[in-house]
Amino acid sequence: MKESVEHIFLHNLSWLKDSTNHNLSLSTKKFDETSYKIFAECSGSISEFTLSSKLEIDMLVKFQVCENCSRQAGGYFESTLQLRSKRKSVLASAIEKVRNEISSAPPEIFSTMDAPVRGGHDFQLSSTDKARTIARLMINSYGGSIKEARKVVGKKLGRDVLRHTFGVRLPSILVGEFFTRNDEIWKVTSIRKRKADIARVTGKQLRESTELELIEKYPIVGPAEDVQIISQRDQEFQVLNPFTLKTEDLRSPDGWSGETISALHHIDSTYFVWND
Repeated sequence: MKESVEHIFLHNLSWLKDSTNHNLSLSTKKFDETSYKIFAECSGSISEFTLSSKLEIDMLVKFQVCENCSRQAGGYFESTLQLRSKRKSVLASAIEKVRNEISSAPPEIFSTMDAPVRGGHDFQLSSTDKARTIARLMINSYGGSIKEARKVVGKKLGRDVLRHTFGVRLPSILVGEFFTRNDEIWKVTSIRKRKADIARVTGKQLRESTELELIEKYPIVGPAEDVQIISQRDQEFQVLNPFTLKTEDLRSPDGWSGETISALHHIDSTYFVWND
C-alpha cells in the first residue's frame, strides 16, 4: 500500500513531480481495515527555489477481485474436456500435455476442475474455443477420435447459453510401439485420427494402412532394447542379445542401410529389429 500512495503523490502533486532533489516521507494512522489517514511531508527544488508541503489525506481502501479470479473462485466453466484411454501411460501423458497447454495460456484460460473420473480424466475449462483446440491437439498427437456435444444451460440477452463437452478417446498404442499379430512383430509408423500405418519388422518387410481400433486388440510388445554390435562383415553381424546376454549371428535384410539394431522379447523369443 505504501508504494501505491507514494506513486500517487509523486505523479499528482504538481510541483513535486517537476522538482529535483525531492524527498517524500509518509506515515499512516489506521482506523479500521478500510480507513486510513495519510500524513505526508514532501520537499524539493525548482530552479533556485526550495519548496515543501505538509499534507493530511483521508484514504479509503476498497478490496476488489479481478474478473478472472472471481470466475475461478466461483467455479466458472464453459466446457468439459473428457480424456479416455484404456492404457494408463497414454492417459498420463495426455493429462500432462493438457496441463501444460492451460498453464501456458493467457490468464483468462483456466481450469476449475482437473480430476480423475471412472475410465479417464476430466477438465472443466473457462473457454470453449481453447477446449476445442486442446481436443484437436490430443488427436494430432496421439490419434483417436473426438465427440462434441452441447446443451443449453441458460439465457443471456435473449440468447441461449451453451455448455460444450468434448469427449476425446485416445488409442492404447502409440507411434513407434510394437505389437504382435499372427506370430509376427509389427511397428506403428504413424497414426492419423482413426487410421494407423504399420510395418512388419520380422520376416519380409510389409507396410499396411489399417483401422486403429483393429490393432488395439493385439498385445503390445516391448519396450525395445538397444543391441550391441560386436562385429560385422557385409550383411553378417554378430550381436549381443540384451535379454540372454549371449552372442548371436544375424544377417541383415537385403538393402538395409541403417546403423542400429533393436531387440524385443515376447514370451520365450527374441525378435531383432533392423532400424531405418
